[in-house]
Amino acid sequence: MKPCKHGKEKWRIWRKLHLAVDVSTHEVIAAEVSLVSVNG
Repeated sequence: MKPCKHGKEKWRIWRKLHLAVDVSTHEVIAAEVSLVSVNG
């Protein structure tokens, strides 16, 4: 068997972008980025 080269990819960081958009003007009112660590 070949050694696994992707061992460091077990921990992945997901960046979730939350946007608040005004429906009438389509402007971005608020933006928040949260970092979530996912195991596996």
